[in-house]
Amino acid sequence: MTNLEKLDDLFDIIEQLEIGMLVSENDGNFRSRPMKAFPDEATSHIWFLTKLSSPKVVEIATESDVNISSACPKSHQYVSVSGKAFVSRDEQQIEHMWSDKMALWFDCEKDGPERCRYTRHSDNRRILGRRV
Repeated sequence: MTNLEKLDDLFDIIEQLEIGMLVSENDGNFRSRPMKAFPDEATSHIWFLTKLSSPKVVEIATESDVNISSACPKSHQYVSVSGKAFVSRDEQQIEHMWSDKMALWFDCEKDGPERCRYTRHSDNRRILGRRV
């Protein structure tokens, strides 16, 4: 299997599992939270929506190393991706990822005063994806 095929398989697994645990660091402590993952094979990034006022935005600005992991033991699918994260405000991407579920989850409107932004996971330095 080529690296491109492995990456395609990884993104397929992430898309199927949908929710991953995004781990960031805060004052030497690790913090995990469930996040809806939006894999983008074209850019090899994994996107997440979040509020700009979220503590994870400060954590990522302070220490950008993060990990996202997902698992479904029933289907024997496991994923762990480590890399750098940064905050972006690309309105087209927000539009693409936004849904009624996101509005409920964030308790805000896409264009409202507490406008939601997204964090992007990039620079995939360590990747583990397994489908057995």
